Amino acid sequence: MNANVKAGRCKFECSKAWKGEHGSAVPGGPFPGTHGSEGDVRRCEHGRIWSYVGGDASYQFDHWERLRWWEFPMRYRRAVRALRAADA
Repeated sequence: MNANVKAGRCKFECSKAWKGEHGSAVPGGPFPGTHGSEGDVRRCEHGRIWSYVGGDASYQFDHWERLRWWEFPMRYRRAVRALRAADA
């Protein structure tokens, strides 16, 4: 987890992500997209856990909701378990 990133900055940067590859050489740009769909969870580069909310077809963005253990304990535990299984 990057200790130099404040929670507000992470919320701004990580709640919305490009759906597909992007960058100077689109398509197939140098930066990967999230390609989110219903039920997906991810861990951002700051170590926080996010759940897919929906996509924006006009701008090609995926929207994510941050999962916190005190707000959504069951969803948070399931997300952590799914991410661990994916890493294994």
